[in-house]
Amino acid sequence: MSAQVSGTKLHLQFQDKQISAAVNGSADL
Repeated sequence: MSAQVSGTKLHLQFQDKQISAAVNGSADL
């Protein structure tokens, strides 16, 4: 169960980075 939770956290962090990149206009990964 803890593995699931940490996996979800990583996924949310990844989404946050994508959103931040889009907001900063540097979403050309």
